[in-house]
Amino acid sequence: QQPTMNTTTPDHDNDVPTCSDKDKMVLVMIQSRQMQVDELISLEAMYDDGTDELLILDATKWTELQELMEAWQEDEEDEKMIQSILDAPPISFLLQLTVVDENHDNLEAHMLMHVTFKPLYLADDEQQQQQSEDDDAILNDNTCRLRIPHFDIPYFMVTDKTMICSADKPLETLA
Repeated sequence: QQPTMNTTTPDHDNDVPTCSDKDKMVLVMIQSRQMQVDELISLEAMYDDGTDELLILDATKWTELQELMEAWQEDEEDEKMIQSILDAPPISFLLQLTVVDENHDNLEAHMLMHVTFKPLYLADDEQQQQQSEDDDAILNDNTCRLRIPHFDIPYFMVTDKTMICSADKPLETLA
């Protein structure tokens, strides 16, 4: 539920704000965190095959964050919980992708991506106007601005999967 800004009351001619810009920003940040949690839950479901293709980093405190978000949905007014969510470390995970070349039976590519979600994942129309020059945001169908996560690729290599690497040689010798 979005807070609204009521600038006047029927009894007074003075402007009386009921929702500050800070409150709006906090709500957007909490909603952003909820979207990030939902996306990572979806990734967990996609990569839940017993392999280590998806690894959520310990620094994320993933279980604790999930519990905080569930509790926030039950009580959106708990200031201590809101502050705990805002203070939580950014969500960060590793994703290993392997692609086998269908045209060459022996070639396969391996890539390790380190993904970190930015704290402000979703921006409203006001923020969109302020950040119109940003190159790390895209527009979705609802004219909201989604901030692209930070991607780092620690390694990428193409190997011949029939080659054997002895234990005393680094894996990169096969690349």
